[in-house]
Amino acid sequence: MGRDRGHGEEGVRRIMQIVASGTLGREFTRSADALRRHQHMFRLREERERKAKAERAENDMSDALDAAVLVVTAAEIADFRVELDTYDAATVAALQENGLALEHVRERLDAMLAKAHVLPDGRRVFKTEDGLQVFDEHGNAVEAETIAPQEINDARPRWEAYKPHLDEKQRLLAEQSDLLDYQAQLDDARDRLDAGDLTREEFYALREDLKEQAPDAVRARVPGLQIDARAGRDLASGGADPTAAEDLSISPDMISTGPIPGLRR
Repeated sequence: MGRDRGHGEEGVRRIMQIVASGTLGREFTRSADALRRHQHMFRLREERERKAKAERAENDMSDALDAAVLVVTAAEIADFRVELDTYDAATVAALQENGLALEHVRERLDAMLAKAHVLPDGRRVFKTEDGLQVFDEHGNAVEAETIAPQEINDARPRWEAYKPHLDEKQRLLAEQSDLLDYQAQLDDARDRLDAGDLTREEFYALREDLKEQAPDAVRARVPGLQIDARAGRDLASGGADPTAAEDLSISPDMISTGPIPGLRR
């Protein structure tokens, strides 16, 4: 009886050991699985952080390169200011020449207008050399109902003598307007430079616009901007452009303290 009880207790212990060993095994397996998952997640996190760091470094480098491309250097700005001064000096010189030319052509027109036939409404008129037409001082044709050509004395100035001076006046006025507009563009360009808000793209666009939009009277005075036709003739003949040697330094007499001659409509 006692021996049977001993065998039974021993069997219970073995059963309990087997059960315990199975439970511990499962716990150990679960722990090992959890450790592997943790290590895997750790490696994934490290990989993500490494890639993010590399991307940040690449972006920083890209931003630095972009900034280097977008920023206008002090040397470039200084060169552009020299260009602006050169263009401005050429514009002032062109305006002075234009003003003197306008004074002369107005004098010639005034002299002819003083001798022209005067209509009752105050208009000065000129008949053509062939005696068939009449034009007023502004170039408008005058109808025969207003005045017939034969009513104008042959000693009066003729239309063919007056018209070239009128055309020259209109050309000079148009040139003057272009020069004044260009001078305003130069002032605006200086304001943009002083503001310091130009991107590199805007800087080069502004620089090129001022070169392309320079009036012919300015181009003729700036080396490198001379009128193409004149430059072509000089290259073909092997000679030098006489305007290329013109002194464009800004002297006190180029800074106007009064109205530019002829600067009126």
